[in-house]
Amino acid sequence: MVVEQSVAAAATTAYVDKLTAASIDSMLAAGVLRIIVLDAMNNRQRKHAATLKIKGVEVEEADFLAAHLKNMDGESVYLASWRVAGEIALAASRLIIEMQPLLKRLNTKYQRETLRLFLAKNIVLTTQLFVIRVQVAQALSHPAQAKVWLAEPAYFSSELLVKYLPNTQLHFYLAGPSRLLLLLKKLTGDYARHIKRLWGWGQPIQKQKKSNPSVLMMQEDTIRLDRSLRGQLHWLDVSGNPPEFAAYIANLSPLYSVIDGAAELSKSGLALIHPPTVRAAWKKRKMSSSLRQLAQDGRAIRWAALLQRDFAGTASLLYASQLFNEAERMGALVTWLNVRVFLTHQLSADPIQLVAEDLNVRTIAFQYSNMGSRSPIMMTTSDYYVIFSEMYKTLFEHDGIAPKKWVIGGYIYDSIADIVRDRARTHRDALRNNGAEFVVCYFDESVQHDRWGLISKDEHLAELHVLANAVLEDSSFGVVVKSQFMRNSPSQMYPTDELIRDAKATGRFLELKEGKLRNDVYPTEAALVADLCISQKFGATAALEAALAGVRTVLINKFGAKTPWDQLYSSAEIEFESIESLMAAISEFRAGTKEINSLGDWSSILNEFDPFRDGKASMRLYNHVKASLL
Repeated sequence: MVVEQSVAAAATTAYVDKLTAASIDSMLAAGVLRIIVLDAMNNRQRKHAATLKIKGVEVEEADFLAAHLKNMDGESVYLASWRVAGEIALAASRLIIEMQPLLKRLNTKYQRETLRLFLAKNIVLTTQLFVIRVQVAQALSHPAQAKVWLAEPAYFSSELLVKYLPNTQLHFYLAGPSRLLLLLKKLTGDYARHIKRLWGWGQPIQKQKKSNPSVLMMQEDTIRLDRSLRGQLHWLDVSGNPPEFAAYIANLSPLYSVIDGAAELSKSGLALIHPPTVRAAWKKRKMSSSLRQLAQDGRAIRWAALLQRDFAGTASLLYASQLFNEAERMGALVTWLNVRVFLTHQLSADPIQLVAEDLNVRTIAFQYSNMGSRSPIMMTTSDYYVIFSEMYKTLFEHDGIAPKKWVIGGYIYDSIADIVRDRARTHRDALRNNGAEFVVCYFDESVQHDRWGLISKDEHLAELHVLANAVLEDSSFGVVVKSQFMRNSPSQMYPTDELIRDAKATGRFLELKEGKLRNDVYPTEAALVADLCISQKFGATAALEAALAGVRTVLINKFGAKTPWDQLYSSAEIEFESIESLMAAISEFRAGTKEINSLGDWSSILNEFDPFRDGKASMRLYNHVKASLL
């Protein structure tokens, strides 16, 4: 009887992303008597709610954290939404290409599905916003099937949401995004970025001779000579023998900085690209027939965008225009600098890929993350993709989108252990001098501050408190914390927290941090301080790095994360549902319980993640770059 009543109530209940005149009209027409609003309500929506109450319609704002809601498979809807969003974005990009004759022709002309992949990368963030709202509604409605009202997607077909989210009743209302505003914003934005890249000061670089082939990288990380901290040039030891080729780093991003060594880099044959060099190259771009053709196709795309009538078609053409604009700029630069190899780890090779073959440039991308699901953002159509091991191929190819060739290189940061070992020993000695006999290392992930994220500030602090309490209650217990981002370091996020302050006062609670945006301390350095490392399963790159450094490592999986490697993880004693259950296991391990002596031991599965495990991955990358210059 209770179930029947709940089902009857659900029949008149609707979940909606936000209250608008259009969404309200659509729901009332469907006979909805109770509305649950998923997004945080503003004053205008509250006024709508008051009016609906007068009409006898109940309205409430949903109270939830997406991280705590799980789907039928027991996985957090936050994690599941990204997986589904990636599939929808890839499917949407195929439909976009098929529906736009010009884009279909250009996708074929420039080969390898690069244009289609670029479109998928640009809409995946939007698709995730829709997917997670549907999955949250279904989790809140369970076991009844949720009725969900969403604004009609502007960038992709709503039919894809219906196809990939079959267990809900989806309704769409018109939100009416402005096509004119999109045109003005995108075109003026592209033009402003172009001017910004050409304007500025710095040391110009002269046009390079054909006899002096070079390597080009975009700035994707901090630039520093100190290889013991995370930086873009981790694979080059410029303090020893200089590289056997000229190399350039372009597009100095405000997100990253040059910490030290610009002058020393120049002496070693590496140079930073400043706007005067970009300007000089841009002026000569018309000397290349390939770049002239690229510019012509770019103009055709922009003209088609102006003539397009619907929003989605306009948006897809403007994204394509952005790709062609960037390709023309990068093509001019590689021609000016006589670049023969373009190297990237953030997979920014899409633009240059359009003209790389015509300009005799080889593109190389290299994996840097222990991925647990497919994402368009991490895919590439480069000539070579240097990946950790064979098993990752399935995540980086889909429906004709793939690199031209795979190169198995091992874990890219595996050489760091020898560089940071002495510093890690110093940290360990400091903890030992204060009584620490057993040390755990805690790797956190990014902390979010709204209902749609995964790790909330409260949950992050709660796990830190478990560790701080262990330090205070056990004089032989030590902790080292290494955050992924500087802003999440305990000293920055919780500067007045008494428990953490008291734990630090013991000298057995150590925080390692260095950098501007990311915490540039390598996980390896923190891991080598510890007897056991703790990581989150959904972000297991630090865990893999620690395990490869020979340190016992465990994964916390309170969000039910699913990965293609679950069978591997389950064959070792490394996965725990909560930090509390882990701490109980640690107590047994320290007490010498035989049944748990394999705690955190990856030795039986590491070969699957890295078949080499020899500390020479960066050398293999260097040799591959050098060989590609020939």
